[in-house]
Amino acid sequence: MRKGYIIELLIFILIFSKSLFLQAGWNIQNPTLNGVNLIDPLVISQSGWNRQISGTTATLYSVYFTNNYHGITVGINGTILRTTNAGLNWIPVSVGTMQTFNSVYFIDVNTGFIAGNNGIVIKTTNGGLNWCSQLIETLQPLTSIYFINGNSGFVVGNSGIIFKTTNGGLNWVSQISLTSNNLNSVYFVNANTGFVVGTNGTVRKTTNGGVNWISQMVPTNSYELTSIYFIDSNIGIITKANYDYTRSIYRTTNGGNQWYEIYTGSPHSLRAISFPNSVKGYLIGDEGDFFETNNSGANWSFRPVGVMNWFYDGFFINENVGWIVGSGGIIMQTTTGGAVFVKKTENKIPKKYTLYQNFPNPFNPSTKIRFDIPNVPLRMGDGGIMVTLKIFDALGREVSTLVNESLSPGSYETNWNASTYSNGVYYYRLYAVDFVETKKMFLIK
Repeated sequence: MRKGYIIELLIFILIFSKSLFLQAGWNIQNPTLNGVNLIDPLVISQSGWNRQISGTTATLYSVYFTNNYHGITVGINGTILRTTNAGLNWIPVSVGTMQTFNSVYFIDVNTGFIAGNNGIVIKTTNGGLNWCSQLIETLQPLTSIYFINGNSGFVVGNSGIIFKTTNGGLNWVSQISLTSNNLNSVYFVNANTGFVVGTNGTVRKTTNGGVNWISQMVPTNSYELTSIYFIDSNIGIITKANYDYTRSIYRTTNGGNQWYEIYTGSPHSLRAISFPNSVKGYLIGDEGDFFETNNSGANWSFRPVGVMNWFYDGFFINENVGWIVGSGGIIMQTTTGGAVFVKKTENKIPKKYTLYQNFPNPFNPSTKIRFDIPNVPLRMGDGGIMVTLKIFDALGREVSTLVNESLSPGSYETNWNASTYSNGVYYYRLYAVDFVETKKMFLIK
């Protein structure tokens, strides 16, 4: 018997046996390698998100991707994780400090900066492999860093501090913010116009590259403002900590001259904003909050992520592919913008469960997977039969959840876009109450 076949058989047994444990009321515990989970048993309540293995329980505060594959996320206790394969693997990077890192920003695929507690700013010129300290005269926590171009950048922090560099971080010069409130976020529309936000409703705007900062008013000044983002020179969004459960954010359509409250429906604090284009945007926050807009932030719709972690940051490289990070070292990735893509192809009720071979196979970069759900009255819930369709890699690690919802009897089709995954063998498994089947497919790029 050939060696490759034996390995594939063992992986099949591992995946299949996991399903039997779940049906029998037992939870299979995670096998680990050097402390990293090889199989993540987390069941995500919606199919638009996949949990990635970070290898840490440290809270992650910031994430940045320079392209489809290269990303950095940072957090407490000096945590820096780096990926070069879209998050399939996250590798820790040591820089010799246990200070908390709060913000990461990259100018290009090689050059990036991280800001953190105790006045730390570090820089990389080789994509995050190595980091060197920058000289900055403060011991205050630095909370947000932003670069306009390769030379000009800003970093803000507690007690209203703002520093600016005009030589790529070689020197940092203190700016006068005219506030002692803590600043949580900085964003520049262009070389001259920028904004900072912080505690006690603090909003400051500059129109001369940080020389002067002018106070702006939001509808109330009692909230902690957590992040700011401008889609263009006129339309901007501010998120806030919802300590009073007001369920709103702030939006401007005239460059910050006036800010209006926009209702989101979330009773939790919102922490970050990501707009992959001028129309599509996302809000990220506490207790698994994730919201989507399709009209530049005028209206927002809730999209469940499936976990209740606090998310502190997110980054989308386009409207479909993005990552969010947060408490407990959690990293979630979506290739659908958090949406669920499964459609009913035929209303005729099948006689039995069927999982069909994917087509095309081999494929690059996407493939269709079809399956049939019969009428099983004794197994039906209020919304139908609970159906899960998951993707596993050649090591048996769960890499994607395509379907995880109640479906009525019928024939269905879904699509898996593997543009961010590497070549190789993958397995897809359908589980529906008293049925489980796994098939093999090949991604060849």
